[in-house]
Amino acid sequence: MRFIEKMIPEESPIQLLIGLARRGETAVVLLKDAIQDYFAGKFGEGHLNRVIALEREADQLKAKLKRIYQKIKYSYFEKDDFLYIVHKSDEILDIVRDVVIMLDMNKVDEIPKDVRDCFVELVDSVLNAIKETVEAVEQLRVLAETGFSPIEEERERREVFDVSMEEREVDTISRNLGKKLYSLKNSMNPVDLIFLNKIARLISKIADQGKDITKRINSAILK
Repeated sequence: MRFIEKMIPEESPIQLLIGLARRGETAVVLLKDAIQDYFAGKFGEGHLNRVIALEREADQLKAKLKRIYQKIKYSYFEKDDFLYIVHKSDEILDIVRDVVIMLDMNKVDEIPKDVRDCFVELVDSVLNAIKETVEAVEQLRVLAETGFSPIEEERERREVFDVSMEEREVDTISRNLGKKLYSLKNSMNPVDLIFLNKIARLISKIADQGKDITKRINSAILK
């Protein structure tokens, strides 16, 4: 029985990984809501509570995945590659939690509309990158089911490319937002400017995790 469990785990590691990745996407959706409500003066503890609840679900999936990979003897993907993707997927939720905690700590009044709009544009771009990342993770299941079909491998590489393009868009928006913030150095509280700049950097960092995930997927399927 133990031998069979090591060869065929009760729960599919790939399916659990997909579940973890989808929760990362949901976390970014919650982050968008939190940012919009923050600018509208409607931000409250409910935003943080929803993110924390989601993070707990993700922690349970992560624990299951680690237990499975401690026992499993056969896998479509090398252990180091798989657990790296798990770690980076979890990092997305960690960053979202950190941003929402910061929003809960400090209220910045009278943020110019163009800055608010740029923040929303940044979160939208990050969300697009993470959606593409989730699609790349979901494609791993198709790859495994088709025995790494060349057609499906090429489809996976296109997903990886799409994430890279989205991450570049995030960088562009982030730089524009940084310029807007620094242009306000003579009219806004310096502490508030530093705070908003840090929020922007953290949000941009979410897309970096997506890029790291898809780069590792790409290297894993080339092995």
